[in-house]
Amino acid sequence: MAAVKERAEEILSRARAGASFGDLARRHSEDDSSAAAGGYLGTFQRGEMIPELEKAALGLEVGQPGGPVRTSMGYHVLMLESRDTAPPPPLSTVRDELERALSAEKRQKAQEEWLKELRRQAYIETFPEAR
Repeated sequence: MAAVKERAEEILSRARAGASFGDLARRHSEDDSSAAAGGYLGTFQRGEMIPELEKAALGLEVGQPGGPVRTSMGYHVLMLESRDTAPPPPLSTVRDELERALSAEKRQKAQEEWLKELRRQAYIETFPEAR
């Protein structure tokens, strides 16, 4: 594994020095499908990548190569091409969920107020134990 990590560090060093990431991926990637695509893996949302790769990618600036990152599949060198924010989902798809959450929040608030009022009205008298 040490030799594989050393090779990944060398590739990363070349990418940081300005070598084309796509060319490096085509020549050195052991994943045939990503090698053929010049290392391009597509677009991912949070939670869709292997956690180690996602953490590394989130720490990169656009156009910055990073790594090597070790996963169960070996070492990876990556580069973030772009970072986009997803538009919010249409209201029609989240309406029921929002209504449930707001209703639960309203119910909890009402319960807390009711308990406060009960405590305010309560009268508790304690008697010492008879010996």
